Amino acid sequence: MTHDVQIVFCDDIRREDNGKLLFVGVYPEDLVPSALPSNILMSVWISIKELSVGVHKMRLRFDFPNEKHIEVDGQVSVKEPNRVTSLVYAGLLVTLERPGEIKASLKFGDGPYFDIGSLPVRAPWEKKS
Repeated sequence: MTHDVQIVFCDDIRREDNGKLLFVGVYPEDLVPSALPSNILMSVWISIKELSVGVHKMRLRFDFPNEKHIEVDGQVSVKEPNRVTSLVYAGLLVTLERPGEIKASLKFGDGPYFDIGSLPVRAPWEKKS
């Protein structure tokens, strides 16, 4: 089964009193830390379209250029069909040691991981191509 998924990488995500989300420091193209190595707090918003009704166990995985990764387990409860499901993960502590790419993947239950997006990491001394 294929999933229609979008991901936004940013510095922080805040929820307003009216329920709206506020994205702070969105990375539109790549992440350029002020120095390498560097520790940063990162947040992601994930939108998944057309999950079936029910409770879905899931695991989100981030692979980093230093060959380390973070895995986050969770579940999402879908009560209405054909609705967009939004997931917010804020305040993930990320250690960046070298340039490369942060890759995000997701899996439901015991199914396989599938790629949902990536964010290039450039060193501050690299020129943009």
